[in-house]
Parts: sequence; C-alpha cells; structure tokens
Amino acid sequence: MRAAWTLTKRAWALAVIFLPSVVTVWRLWGEKPGRERWYARFVAALERGGATFIKLGQIASSRPDVVPIELCQHLAKLHDKAPAHSAEVSRQIVEAAFGRRVEDSFPRFDPEPIASGSIAQVHKAAMPDGTVVAMKIRHPGVESFIAMDLEIIRFVARQLNRIPTAKWLSFPEAAERFGASLHGQVDLLEEARHLQRFRKNFEDRPEVCFPRPIEPYLHETVIVETFEDAAPLSVFLANPHPANPRIARMGLQCFLQMIFRDGFVHADLHPGN
Repeated sequence: MRAAWTLTKRAWALAVIFLPSVVTVWRLWGEKPGRERWYARFVAALERGGATFIKLGQIASSRPDVVPIELCQHLAKLHDKAPAHSAEVSRQIVEAAFGRRVEDSFPRFDPEPIASGSIAQVHKAAMPDGTVVAMKIRHPGVESFIAMDLEIIRFVARQLNRIPTAKWLSFPEAAERFGASLHGQVDLLEEARHLQRFRKNFEDRPEVCFPRPIEPYLHETVIVETFEDAAPLSVFLANPHPANPRIARMGLQCFLQMIFRDGFVHADLHPGN
C-alpha cells in the first residue's frame, strides 16, 4: 500500500512538472521565438523530472530524423550539463563507498564537477602520487526514482497500446528496452567492467583510448578512472577542422568493429559521451 502511494505521489509530481509544456504545445506551430521558449521550458521540465527523463532527452537529442533540429540543440544541454548534486554530498557518497575520508586517498578533490549527466557526475581529483583521475559519482537516490519512473512509463505505454492505430509503434516493448538499458547504467561497477572490456577489444588500436578503471576504487556508486583530457566531439561538429574527415572515418570504423567483430556495442553514444 505504501509503495502504491509513493508511486501515485511521483506520478502527480511528474504531471505537475510536465503540464505547462503539454498545455502550451500549440506554440510549436507558431513563430520561432515562441518555439524557442517552449523548447527551453520543456528541457527545464526534463531536468526537474530527474534521471529517467534526462536520459530520454539525451536519446532524443541524437535523433534529428525524429525530433526537430531546434529541439535537438536545446536537448544537447543534457549531455553533460544536467543538474548536479553538491560537493558535500559527493564527499559523503565517496566516503561511504570506500570507508575512509576523501583526503586520505585523494589529496586533491575539485568540488566543482566537470560534467553531470542523468545518472552521475564527474569530479576531477588526484591521488597521493599526483596521478590525475576522474571520479564518477552516482546521484543520490537515483535508483529509486528510476524504478518509480519506469513503472509509470510502462503503465502509460500499456494504455497507449490500447489505441488501435498505435499498436504498430510497440510502446510496451520500447518501454521495456529503455528500462533494461537504464537499469544497466545505474550500477557503476558494471560500467567499470564494460570499460575494461572495451580496452581489451581496442588494445590493437592505439588511436582509440578508453579510461582505465583504477583498483581498488570501484563501487556501485563511485568509480575512479584515469582522466582523459580531450575535446568533446561537439567542438569538432561545430567548427570545421582538417582532422574532421579522419575522425569521422575512425569513428565509423570503431562502431563497425563493435557491431561486427566484437559483438559488444557502446549503447549510449550521445555527444556527451
């Protein structure tokens, strides 16, 4: 009974968050300034909705064949600039995961995250020997919110599937696939194992680098990995560069290798990653 009440409260909270976007959707058929305001309001609603809806926004941002390009540009904010939790909360999560003060293992810990996504945020830190590392820390409570949101999404998908003309869209199946993918990203230990596998798969390609998870600092809520200092792909997409054709070919070759040789594919390849 308590679980049902909690789920109902969450559903009402989401309804309040997204209702303004729903009742003003007519702006999409108006002038550009009105559309831009609606896009900004919708992205803000996704942020307030939390991890599940930020992830949906990230997925939509890479589908200009389905989503208007103007909205894709607004959704790009969610790649690595999603709402972050405080540095104090990050410290508490790290200390609970490893059973020691942050300073005992990481004399330098930058309180300002360098990126924040739907599931976790990343802080730059340094080990006692001076090695610079990236510390990925899961947002607090994210797993319980995701579980509730997925229940609501599955319910909505089942209701939509009752519409005869909507059955061919297979909403329940899509909801299940999305849920399975999202659950797989909540456990950061799983991400560490995947990084190790990617490093093994691409060890014969020196031009491709995956971060290396650092033992023993691996936990389901925190993983520490080597810091790879690089420009995000969006920099090259936004600015013509002589290296762009080579980068594009290399990216395509890597993707085809994942599919046809390795059978192990990075399933969250939005520009933020």
